[in-house]
Amino acid sequence: MTQNQKLHAILRYLDYISNHRSKSTLTASDVSRYFFKEFEVEIPIGEARRLCQLLIDNNVVADVDSSDEVCIGYSNSTSKALQNSKYMD
Repeated sequence: MTQNQKLHAILRYLDYISNHRSKSTLTASDVSRYFFKEFEVEIPIGEARRLCQLLIDNNVVADVDSSDEVCIGYSNSTSKALQNSKYMD
């Protein structure tokens, strides 16, 4: 998977949990588990952190204050990014 495909998958998953579950945040650990479960692709926690931080740095998701690891949250920019071809291959 390319980086853009991974970023888009994270955004889709964040959108899904925000709309269908009582949760609207993801940690790097959640992202790592999601990729293994959904795509059978192992993404180390460090890479998941880097991808989440990239989305935060580009103001695509909210930076949720979490004491132990990177945590992202759904924001108004998230839905716009899902429609933006920048995050698709």
